[in-house]
Amino acid sequence: MHLAEAGEGRPIVMLHGWPQHWYLWRRVIPLLAAQARVLCPDLRGFGWTDAPSRGYDRDTMAGDVLALLDELGLDQVDLVGHDWGGWIGFLLALRWPESPHPSPSAPDRALGRPCRRRDLRATPG
Repeated sequence: MHLAEAGEGRPIVMLHGWPQHWYLWRRVIPLLAAQARVLCPDLRGFGWTDAPSRGYDRDTMAGDVLALLDELGLDQVDLVGHDWGGWIGFLLALRWPESPHPSPSAPDRALGRPCRRRDLRATPG
């Protein structure tokens, strides 16, 4: 999975929509990278990520994102999604609801409430 990454600090994962790729976030990345670690993956079949012949259902793509978080060793992220990316983020929240323990030290943010990776809850706004 291709990953565009910038900045340091609390990780923010930004999931693009269809038919876009990480470049969707090009104007937002510098603003957030001043205070956070911004992670913008190209989802399966988009941008520079491989395009296998199957696995384009949102549930499989949510599993791809979870595997990326595991590979990066991230236990807690802020999650932002647009279009398909929003739906994929919602599926992450549905598939892993068992650990509802957001970090009490991190405030809610306009771009998403801090949350446990295994409890990536949908955040209004």
